[in-house]
Amino acid sequence: MEQPAYYDKLNTMLKTVPLSDWKLYLKAHSLNSYADLLSSDFEKASFDYKKYCLGKRNKSRDGNLWE
Repeated sequence: MEQPAYYDKLNTMLKTVPLSDWKLYLKAHSLNSYADLLSSDFEKASFDYKKYCLGKRNKSRDGNLWE
């Protein structure tokens, strides 16, 4: 094991975080990862979510800056 601290923390989280939270996290992560392969509604929702979470200046899909 190259990163034992990571596995220690993961083991703790697997014991303490409810299964329903893991399912929600994995579902959201999967949708976010494959949003560009899904319908345009998913792609737009993914873009808007990232825009909201980042809260910093970045380029939008059309090249404009947003904050």
